[in-house]
Amino acid sequence: RFAAEAGGAWRTASHPGVAVLLSILATAFLAHYNAPLFYEQLAPGPDGRKGGRRFLAVSLLGFTASAAIFCSVMAGGVPPLRRAG
Repeated sequence: RFAAEAGGAWRTASHPGVAVLLSILATAFLAHYNAPLFYEQLAPGPDGRKGGRRFLAVSLLGFTASAAIFCSVMAGGVPPLRRAG
């Protein structure tokens, strides 16, 4: 469980859970930052239009796979990062 530690901001910021949070935020930023670039690189479909259902299908597949991985890790749990007491 992540909670503010006694001892001030530096002790809280040096908690291992902060590194996990930063890695998640970095991944989310890169995924959202690159989405317009991925859309622009799509080749036009047979009707001459770009994106549409194909982009929607790929986006849904990606989010579904991400959710499945997240849920499987969450169901498995994370071992404690330090010993109690």
